[in-house]
Amino acid sequence: AMLEKYTRDRDGFRRFCDDENALFAKDELDSDFIDDDMYRLIKDVPCHADFVRYVRWHNLAFTASDNLRLPTLVLHYEDYETHFNRTLLELTQFLELKITGKPK
Repeated sequence: AMLEKYTRDRDGFRRFCDDENALFAKDELDSDFIDDDMYRLIKDVPCHADFVRYVRWHNLAFTASDNLRLPTLVLHYEDYETHFNRTLLELTQFLELKITGKPK
């Protein structure tokens, strides 16, 4: 039933996001994390609640890492494509692991 309503194409994605945005609109307006100015900026972004959660999660992760003085390595998805070997080396060194084979 879900795939019938939300097809795997642009229109299905938009329908899903419109429904999600409508479902959580009141909660967002009542939220301490989203003020009126921010809501006006994001209200027309498809699935904007997911973007807000993504940004908040990362902000909280950085805050926790700083407050707890945790060793942290920031990687970017595109680095796996543009600088794979360097990224792999950075990651394995950070995790104190050895590279034991060739990536496929």
